[in-house]
Amino acid sequence: MEYYYNIYGLNIKSEIYLPEAYEIEEKDTEVQIRYGVMPSFIKEKRKDDYVTSTLLRDYKWFYFEKEGNFLIEKGTSITVELDNTADEKHIRSLVLGACLGSIMYQREIIAIHGAAVVWKDKAIIVSGVSGAGKSTISAEFRKKGCIFLADDTVAITSEDGIIYANPAYPQQKLCTDAAIELGYDLNELISLFEEREKYAVRLTDAFCSVRKEIVAMVCLDIHDGSQLILDEITSSKKLEYIIENLYTYRDFTRAGMNTNTFKKCLEMAQKIPVIRVKRPAGMNIATQITEHIFTLIESKYRD
Repeated sequence: MEYYYNIYGLNIKSEIYLPEAYEIEEKDTEVQIRYGVMPSFIKEKRKDDYVTSTLLRDYKWFYFEKEGNFLIEKGTSITVELDNTADEKHIRSLVLGACLGSIMYQREIIAIHGAAVVWKDKAIIVSGVSGAGKSTISAEFRKKGCIFLADDTVAITSEDGIIYANPAYPQQKLCTDAAIELGYDLNELISLFEEREKYAVRLTDAFCSVRKEIVAMVCLDIHDGSQLILDEITSSKKLEYIIENLYTYRDFTRAGMNTNTFKKCLEMAQKIPVIRVKRPAGMNIATQITEHIFTLIESKYRD
């Protein structure tokens, strides 16, 4: 059985059923996901614990204990060899996360580690440091009428001088505190296979399945003061913020960034407003933050 999806703007044919993803009719595909057997040189590298090895720029291999081997090749294929103890839910999470992230790295697609929502037919990206409240802020945007576009990873493309955020799949990840704060019953949510305890919220009825022009990128941080700090980054720091928030930032720090990828980041920095938000630690001010962001975007960037 084969399934067809559009994820991160890519048409995908998969032997693995991905109920989280946006299913499409059969068509020419750019990426294939299949079950298979690892080449012998990879089996020689396999160890008991989690292993990741960037063999070459166009080949990346992961091994997750009790789940199996994952080989990503040339930006076009993901091969999965399951262990006998593999859990279907965990496999889907790894394919949708680490594997497709590596596909975008190999295809030189800019992928921001964060979420995206649609506001007045334009996309707002919400990124930032771990624990800064990305999922809480993006959920607050949805409460204010925004449509969900992407969570955890936002694929960025450019056409005719316009920078777009592409749809991921209709599911948002929430940490335990954020899920409780937003009124969800944890027993009714899907527990995810992540380094931190997270839960999945399906958003099929509030999902935008087409790309949207980006109106701003919001970078969240925490500080020890008592005041909310919100300003626009206008210096060369914009490029630093974008590069530091790339989903595959660790790959770039190990293997380096090629010229084409750097140019794409530079184009994004030149055309997309970057708003820095530093919130006081321990204060729940998601409503205040989103209102300030709306006001700033409305006053400075809307036609």
